Formats: sequence, structure tokens, C-alpha cells
Amino acid sequence: MAVSALSPAALRSVAVRGRGIVTRPGPPRPRGPLPRTPWTTRGPPPDQLARVVEKRPVREQVELDTVTYAGRQYFVPGLARPRFPPWDRGWRDPRHSPGPRIEDMPLRKERGCFVCHQRVRMLEESTLLQIRGLNGMLMNSMTPIPPVASKEEILATKDHVLETFYPISPTIDLQEVYVYQELNDTGFKDGYPYSHPHTLYFLESANNRPNRFRPEQLRAKMLMFAFGNALAKAKVLYGNDPQVLEQPIVVQSVGTDGQLFQFLVFQLNTTDLVSSDGVKNLVWIDSDQNLYERAQCVPEIKKRVVTKPTGIYGLQPETFKKFLALYLHGTV
Repeated sequence: MAVSALSPAALRSVAVRGRGIVTRPGPPRPRGPLPRTPWTTRGPPPDQLARVVEKRPVREQVELDTVTYAGRQYFVPGLARPRFPPWDRGWRDPRHSPGPRIEDMPLRKERGCFVCHQRVRMLEESTLLQIRGLNGMLMNSMTPIPPVASKEEILATKDHVLETFYPISPTIDLQEVYVYQELNDTGFKDGYPYSHPHTLYFLESANNRPNRFRPEQLRAKMLMFAFGNALAKAKVLYGNDPQVLEQPIVVQSVGTDGQLFQFLVFQLNTTDLVSSDGVKNLVWIDSDQNLYERAQCVPEIKKRVVTKPTGIYGLQPETFKKFLALYLHGTV
């Protein structure tokens, strides 16, 4: 008795025939690369490419007249839907105006700008960045906050090496725009007596927890807006030329959701952001400071006896002292 080995494809074919199904083997599938034809090397001819790219209705492709219900002015089943040209009002309606093209806008520039949303511009590593938007509640003062770090500590920052996440670009998740205005704006007119930024307050009041900022995201937002306010004030006082500031600018920031507090103090020492060498800016962060452990809004009752009344439990006065210290910093 002869025994021969069968391949899996042959065994599968035999099994299918046993069930009464007749299979027809197809052509072998090509295993190698595609043959080098004129289309694969130089692409399709222009007329063929235009025919493929151009998506026209079937009636236009076979050169048939389209019968629509435009003359009857009501819908008729079986007739095509008419296409009317855009209606010209004869005057400009701002509610329905498409607006000018981006290429024709007067503020159009060839160089892209990355938006971080507080209106101040900065040039960092040959990349133009803008901080736009409304920051938190800003408390101003008549006099600036005195520098926190001494001159020796400022000069010691020259030896510090900034961290980077190369090869990922720092602008990977920022919006790139080409219509923008290079403007440094503090939000106050000339002659305003309380023109010095003192402290920024951010209240995270989202009721839905998934929509809230995480603590690290809130700290990043605090740092970004503190830096934006300090840089805008420095541009007003010292001009647009990059330089090491004679009098550093200090801006504070406080972020909270009512229970967890984040404290930040930012000191702007230089406006030279093109190079990573030289004097650098400083920031101090005190994160995740609980004002209290738990707030009992509804009393806890067991067997008709109130075991835990409403109120604040685990109050930590040190957190409030830090909040008060930042509020009074530079004023008393």
C-alpha cells in the first residue's frame, strides 16, 4: 500500500470535495515585486490621470443631457436634482460672507507661528511662539515683586543644562497658523497705576471629573501664563531686544480646585530665548497641597444618630498660610 504526503492545500481541497463542494483552483498569486512597466516607473499618462482624478457624474461622462425638475419648481421622482449657481445678493452680508482667502489676508506671513494660547510672542530656538487667550484672575500691584533669587544664584544658572525630549519637537501638539500679528500686549493702557502683574489665580471648577485638568496639566498652565505675563511686561519695560534683565520680573501663580492647591513663583531673568546657553529663568513649584482632607456635605446617620456631622475634616492651616503669603508678598 502506497502512502503519499499531501500539502495542507490538497487536504483542504479533498475535505471540501467530501462535502459535495467543487473547488476551482485559481491562478497562482504573484510572490515577487510588480513588473516594471511605464506606469509603475513614470506614472500614468496625464490624460489617464486626469480621467481618474476628475470625478464627474455618469451622465456627463457618457455625454447625456440631465433632465431635472428645475422648470417645474417642485420635486419629481425620477428626475435629477437641479444645480443652481451661487446667488449674488448684490451687497455684502457679513453673516453669510465667506471672508477673504487666507492667501489674501494682510497679516498673512510665510513663516508659521505656533499658538500656545496669552497674547505675547516669543522666539525660542528659531521658532516663533505665541501665548494667547484669557488667563486666570490677575491681581496687579503698583510696584513689582522684588526678585526672589540673588544675583549669584542667577549667574549660577549659566552652568545648568536644560532638559529636552529630542527628537520629538516641542511644538508637536501646538496649532500652527500663518495669519497672525506680532504683538506684545499686557492688557493695560499706558498710565494705568496698577500695571505690574502680581499673582495669577486659576480655579478649576469643572463639575465633570474627566473634563478637569490633572494636577500636572494645571501646573503647566500656571507656568505658561506666568511666563507670558512676565515676558509681556519685560517687552514693555526693556524693549524687544533679547537681553539679560537688570531687574528680574517675578510673577506668582496659584491653582486650585477648592481642595488641592498648586503654588508657583516664576522669575524672568532673561528675554534671550534663542539660545539654550547663558542665564536662564527660574521657577519654584510647591505642588499638591491639600487644604483639607474631606468635606462632609451630608451628615452621616446610623440608627437615627448623627455619627458625622457636616463640616470640614482634616483642615491643614499650613496650606492657607502659603496662600496668604503669596497674596501679601511684596506688599507688606
